[in-house]
Amino acid sequence: MAKSIDPLLFEKTRRKNIIVRQALNNNKWIDHIYPPTSPEEVRQFVRLWKELQGVVLNVEIQDDITWRSQCGDTR
Repeated sequence: MAKSIDPLLFEKTRRKNIIVRQALNNNKWIDHIYPPTSPEEVRQFVRLWKELQGVVLNVEIQDDITWRSQCGDTR
């Protein structure tokens, strides 16, 4: 699913099996993406950064990834 949301960033990702808690801790997800080099990669990076700023994890729930489309449908 990540391929369809931000395909260019997905291709630049070094570590695709990191758990959510690890990735969000101190924005470590940034360390797992090769630097964006095109304008579209930068747009995808900034959009992802903004979306992740509001994420709050519930420590009582095990990590699970559910990708949602831009219109909010669960996939």
